[in-house]
Amino acid sequence: MPTPWLFNAWGCNPWATEPDRSAAEDLTHLGITFSTLPSDIIAEPLAPPDDQAIATAEWFAALTGDWPPVPPLIPLEAKVSEQNRSTVLDWVNASLPENEKRTYVVCFHMAAYQLSKADMTPSGPPARSEKSFLLVKEFEEADGSLRSELQVETTVEAVTYLKESLVAGRPSLVGLRYNSWERDRGGRPNDLYNTPYVVPTNHFIVVVGMGTDRVGPYFSFYDYLSSYGEHSRFYLKPNLAIETTGAGKTLTEVRRSYRLRPEPAP
Repeated sequence: MPTPWLFNAWGCNPWATEPDRSAAEDLTHLGITFSTLPSDIIAEPLAPPDDQAIATAEWFAALTGDWPPVPPLIPLEAKVSEQNRSTVLDWVNASLPENEKRTYVVCFHMAAYQLSKADMTPSGPPARSEKSFLLVKEFEEADGSLRSELQVETTVEAVTYLKESLVAGRPSLVGLRYNSWERDRGGRPNDLYNTPYVVPTNHFIVVVGMGTDRVGPYFSFYDYLSSYGEHSRFYLKPNLAIETTGAGKTLTEVRRSYRLRPEPAP
């Protein structure tokens, strides 16, 4: 039976070429100065200005007060890499009608295949699905530049969901923004004309675990573009932005995970 995301026009959108995405990944490992820093992500004022810092600190304390360690829920030997691209293409096409077969796959498919290793499938795009979380929105200014806004309440809900689902043994497909990937180079492939904002996601990965190190509380992830290691961590910052070290990547969306098959009866 076809899975819904295979027919989602957004999820199957022909993005910018994969070499450009690989180049953005390489920049994050070179320590390049990025155009967007955590301080540039401005939270929407959900409380009066004088109380905003206090409210954010309280949210951060509540979220991080209990941060149990969860090792990768998908075995490392099952981590998807570039070498699996043809396998992923066959997997995608197996659920598509003959006239809709694809000739290539993009990072969304690679991440969805990775999630399937845990027998899970993701919810739909957050701009269209109430089951998903959009943590960051971008708004276009008069000069064409983009202003980022962190959606604080949604972020709190998304972090709570990720923690609960990981403890329950469920990894999640998430979207991120490469902060080095300029919009005029095709780095904002998910612009939606029917929304007053721009969805900043330009890559998909899978969150597989969580823990705490000398930097702080983090979610660990698998990305087919790179090996798994200490660099594979998103940290929850005191301002509630979720970033890799060096601000190379920002977590922008979280999709709920659902079992591909019903749970067996007790």
